[in-house]
This record gives sequence, structure tokens and C-alpha cells, in this order.
Amino acid sequence: MGNGTNHKGKTENRLMRRAGKAVKRFQLIEAGDRVMVAVSGGKDSLSLLWILRNLQRRAPVHFDLLVIHVDQHTGAYPKDRLISFFENEGFDYLVVDEPAGGAIERLTKEGANPCSVCARLRRGILYTQMKKHGCTKLALGHHRNDLAATLLMNLLFTSQIKSMPPKLLSDDGACMVIRPLIYCDESDTRIFAREMGFPIIKVNCPYEHHLEHGERAAAERLLGELDKKYGEATAHIAAALGRVVPSHLTDEQLFDFSGLSARKSSDHD
Repeated sequence: MGNGTNHKGKTENRLMRRAGKAVKRFQLIEAGDRVMVAVSGGKDSLSLLWILRNLQRRAPVHFDLLVIHVDQHTGAYPKDRLISFFENEGFDYLVVDEPAGGAIERLTKEGANPCSVCARLRRGILYTQMKKHGCTKLALGHHRNDLAATLLMNLLFTSQIKSMPPKLLSDDGACMVIRPLIYCDESDTRIFAREMGFPIIKVNCPYEHHLEHGERAAAERLLGELDKKYGEATAHIAAALGRVVPSHLTDEQLFDFSGLSARKSSDHD
């Protein structure tokens, strides 16, 4: 590990500032919240955890954090490294063992990508644990690159202008998902994780080839090419999600085109 809470690098300050902006703008965390932080062991979720604890120590309101790591038994990995990190840093945590391999195989249609099924199962596990442990929010480590890639993926493959919202209510209305890193760039979580010496782990997933060759990977590669050629393409696409102009789209539920008409010349007299 790095030097813990005394670490004051530029990257940490930038992540803190941008996460704080998201929390304040969208009221992601409120007084009395018990926030469950989903930590996979990757750079993004570990950065999120550290930033949230820093915000917790500085925030004018009190809220609690509970770390959760879900082991779906889809591949071997050094889980003990994560547990040691949680204990050494004094985090309240729980590790949930939920074998999902059989369910993933059963629920995935032949020839389809199993990743979405795996993600839905994991989300269900998290919601169940939220209710069990009295948590009011579920914090996920998605950053602005994820938002841009999701928007592009939906545009290209589902004919929808849709991405990841800062807050999302579960279908039953009982669980709230929050994404405090939506203004943060992936390059910063990568640098920060390296600076802090986080115990990054990678699960040896049997479905890895689907991740590498799926629709999301295609969107991410395209964004990478655009960034190389034009510089800040991903940042601009992510920012566009907060600058929607309904009158310049074609969704009649967002704008009343049928009621739009020009004034007659006599109206100017």
C-alpha cells in the first residue's frame, strides 16, 4: 500500500473533486445512509472505495460504508489479498460466496453472450445483501468511460439513446444504485490504483472471450480510436449525456412536434 490517508497526489484530488461534484449534484449520499460498496478487486471499485471513505471523513453529514465482495465461483483468483486489504485498512466488509456457473449456463440462450446474465445474477445478489444488512444505497465504480461506451453500445446495437444514470432505482423500488465516479476518467483510476498500491486482482473468468469480442468491447475499441485521433472524444460523449436537446431529437414523448407550428404572417401585424 501507499501512505494511506496522507496520500495527497494530484490524481486523488481530482478524483475527490469530481466524485464530490457528482454526490452533491445528484444527491447520491444523504445523512444516515448506509452505503454498500461493491468491490470486485479491480482498479475502479477499489478507487471508489477509497474515495468514498475520504468523502465520509470530510462530509458534513454522517453515513456508513459496508464493503461487499461477491465470489460467484466462475474462476480462481487470490481472494485472500482483498480480504487482507479490507482488514488492514479497517473497512467493515463481507464476502459472499454464491456459485453462479450453473445458473449462467442455464439462463444463457444458445450462442448468446453470458456476461449480461452473469451481471444480472450478481446485481440480484447485491440487492439481497443490501436488504439483509440494512443498506440504503449500492455504490458501483462506473466512470465516465463506462457511460460513453454504454451510450455508444446502445446506439449501435439496440437503437436507443441510453446509458448509465447517476442514480437508479431497482424494479421493486427497494434498492437505490449510485455511481459517484461518473465524472471521473478511467485513466485517473488506473493511475490512482497504481500510486496507492491497491491489491488489484483479476478473476480467471471462463467467459473472458465474450468480454473481448462482445458489443461493449467493440464500443470501447471505437472510443479508443476516436480518442487517439481527436483527443477528448470520450469526455465529450460522456458530457453530452447531461446536455440533451429534446427538440433536436425525434422522440415525441420528449418533445411535442405535432403541436409545433410557425406563426402566420398576420400574427406579426
